[in-house]
Amino acid sequence: MKHVRIGGLVLMGLLICAGPVATLADDTTIVAGMDQRTGLNLTVYQNGLALVDEVRHVTTHQETEKLVISGISPRLIPGSAQLTGAGLSIRALDYRLSGLSPRALLARSVGRQVGIIKTHPTTGEESIIPAQVLSVAEGVVLRIDGRFETGIPGRLVFDDIPADLEYSPAVVAMINAGESHDGDIGFQYLSDGLGWRADHTVNVHETATGLTLDLESWASVENNTGVSFDQASLALVAGSVNRTSQPQPQLRMETMSMAMADAPGGNQPSREALGDFHLYAVPGTFDLTSPGNIQVLLGTQTGLAAEKQYVLNGNGQAFYGRVATDQQPLERADIRYRFTNEGSEPLAGGTARLYGVDSQGIKRFLGEAHLSSSATGDQIVIGTGKAFDLSASRKQLGFERRGANNNVFETSHELILRNASPRDATMEVREQVVGDWEILETSHANARDGMTAVWKIDIPASGEVVLRYRIRIQR
Repeated sequence: MKHVRIGGLVLMGLLICAGPVATLADDTTIVAGMDQRTGLNLTVYQNGLALVDEVRHVTTHQETEKLVISGISPRLIPGSAQLTGAGLSIRALDYRLSGLSPRALLARSVGRQVGIIKTHPTTGEESIIPAQVLSVAEGVVLRIDGRFETGIPGRLVFDDIPADLEYSPAVVAMINAGESHDGDIGFQYLSDGLGWRADHTVNVHETATGLTLDLESWASVENNTGVSFDQASLALVAGSVNRTSQPQPQLRMETMSMAMADAPGGNQPSREALGDFHLYAVPGTFDLTSPGNIQVLLGTQTGLAAEKQYVLNGNGQAFYGRVATDQQPLERADIRYRFTNEGSEPLAGGTARLYGVDSQGIKRFLGEAHLSSSATGDQIVIGTGKAFDLSASRKQLGFERRGANNNVFETSHELILRNASPRDATMEVREQVVGDWEILETSHANARDGMTAVWKIDIPASGEVVLRYRIRIQR
C-alpha cells in the first residue's frame, strides 16, 4: 500500500468514488492538452531558467468561456505566460500549478464532508464513516460524530474532485464568450528547473616533442521541472540573464537519467548573437524527460599546442613580521595547462576535465577545474592539482621594520626548490606583495607582474635550486 505523507501525518491510499470530473470539455470549457501540441521550442539558459514556446491546436465555440492549457511545467513562473491567437480575446489567466495530489485534494476539501474507511478487525468488512475536514494548516483536523480528532484514522474517500483542481498543472484562460476560434494558438512561459551547463573533455597528449590537447565541448541540459518535453527544438543561451523573480520550488527527484544526444547527420549547433549573449541552435528535436539530463556536442578542437606549468604561489604573509622556520610547511607547486582557444567559436564557461594515458595506453583522469568563458584567441589556463614531485621549503633569513611610521619592511628569504622527477622542470615562483615594493637583491632574475614578483627557475631532474632574495616594502 502506498503511503503519502501530509504535514507530518500519513494518508493511506486515496479513493475517488465518482469518475474524473476535474476538467470536462464542454461548450463552456475547452481543454488543450499535450495531445493538441503541434510545436515546441525550448530556449534554455545557464541559470536554471527556460522559455517554453508551444503551439497548440484549439477549437473554441461562441459559448466557450474557459480554455484550459494542461501538461505544463509545475515550476512555471506566474506572470510570465503569454497566450496569443487570431480571434482569441483573453480576459484573465488563472494559474493552477499544484495539480492533483492528496495534499491538494485535502486542502480543497476544508469545510466539506469526506468519508473514512474503517476495516473490522475480525471480519475484515469495510464501512464508511462520514467526517468533516476542518483544517489542514499544520496537520489534519476532522469532526467525527461530534468529536474533534487530529490525524487520519484510516483511508479517506472523496465523492468528487473540486472543479478548480486540475489533474496536472494548468493555466486556465478566461476568454470572451461570443467569439469562436479554430486554429493554432501560441503559448509561452518562463519556467525554473530547466537549465544547461558546459562540460569540456580535454585529452592530454604528452610526447618528447611537446604537449597537445584535444578538446570536446558539451552542453549538459538538465530537466527538473516535473514535466517531460517531447520532440522539442532546443536552443541554448550562453551567459547569465538578469532576473528578479525567486526560483520556484524544486520537485523531489526519484531518478536521474543521462543520454548523449547527437544532432542529425553529426551537425553541431549553429551560433548567433542574441542581444549581448550567444545563442546555440541545436539541430533536430529532443525528448527531455523529468528528471533527466542530455548532453549535446557543441564543438571540438584537436591538436591544440599547450604548455604545462608548475607554479608556486606565495601568500605574502612572511613579509610583515618575523616567521619561525618550523612554522613554514613544505609547499607543492600547482599544475597548470595553458593553451589558446584556436577555434572559430567562443567556449562557454563550465567544468573542464582532463585525461591522459599511462605507459600501457590506458586512459586516466588527471583532474578538473572551472574553465572561464573564452572568446576566440583567448589564453586559457586550467589548474588540475598539486605536483607530487615539485616542492619548495621556505626560510626567513632576516627581518627589519623601520621608517617614521614604522611602515617600511625589509626582509630576506630563502626557498629551496626541489624536483624529484626524472625530467627537468621549470618552476614559476610568484610572490604577491601588498604595497610599494622593490627587490634589493636576488640570486635569480625576476620580473614584475602587477603586485607580484615572479621568478622562472629551471630545476634539473632529481635536483634542487636555492632561490634567495631581499625585498623592501613600504605600506
